[in-house]
Amino acid sequence: MEEMRGDEGVNTWIEELASLVEDSGIRYNGDTIDMTAAPPPPPIFAATGLVESETEMKRERESLKEQVTGFLKSWGEMAVDLGKGCKDIVTQSNLVTEDSFIVQKFGKPMAKASARLKFLNEFLPEDRDPVLAWSVIFSVFVLALAAISINSTDDSLVPLVKKTRVHPPSADRILLPDGRYMAYLEQGVPADRARFSVIAPHSFLSSRLAGIPGVKTSLLHEFGVRLVTYDLPGFGESDPHIIRNLNSSAMDMLYLADAVGVNGKFWVLSYSSGSMHSWAALRYIPDRIAGKVLCMCSGKFLG
Repeated sequence: MEEMRGDEGVNTWIEELASLVEDSGIRYNGDTIDMTAAPPPPPIFAATGLVESETEMKRERESLKEQVTGFLKSWGEMAVDLGKGCKDIVTQSNLVTEDSFIVQKFGKPMAKASARLKFLNEFLPEDRDPVLAWSVIFSVFVLALAAISINSTDDSLVPLVKKTRVHPPSADRILLPDGRYMAYLEQGVPADRARFSVIAPHSFLSSRLAGIPGVKTSLLHEFGVRLVTYDLPGFGESDPHIIRNLNSSAMDMLYLADAVGVNGKFWVLSYSSGSMHSWAALRYIPDRIAGKVLCMCSGKFLG
């Protein structure tokens, strides 16, 4: 054993065993071991390793989105390369040469059709290739037709309507001379206390219940305003008017004012598309209009 230790280049069995076990840094110097003493603190590398493992897990979770994005980009690049390869194969083959059967058979008809449809390229952006653009449009068109055909053939999930119920009218309504009913709503002070009478036609896709945005009932009482809003023909609980125009719209407003007791002049207040009905009142019944307030309307109604 002494000789083996003295030989250079030859390890003892203790050294070979130590080489297989990770060095913990603890050395035995022959002193007695106190079993009652507190155990040494855990090595720092253990906590560090735990923190590193948690950091790696967070990185893996955060990189999932990046992995999906990278996969989609790679898939797109592969699809583009595949398309270019197919194009090169078709170009290098004899299928598209002038002497090929396909070109001789369909070349002239296709040239005539493309010449007649060339004007459609004017609707495309200038920086777009017409061949690529129209191929995309045609593909989307085919997919849309396929979706429509699938939805139209499968009607099992849509039950047929067997009975309909119409809710009874809950609004105050007046009967117009042509037999139609018009629903209206009064807000503010009563007629005998009103300093100002205001009639407000509503905007598109709205009703009498919308009123005037930002105008509260307390403000109407403070200034002595009587606000009358109504449902335009075909909206809310008012009957539709098939042949209505701006003249009939002004007449409806006049009949409403007389029916609710507005004997003198009144103000018209409207916003957005409701301004056309206020403009109609100014145009066809100016003697009954005290003033106008038009908000967010087209410039042609402000003249």
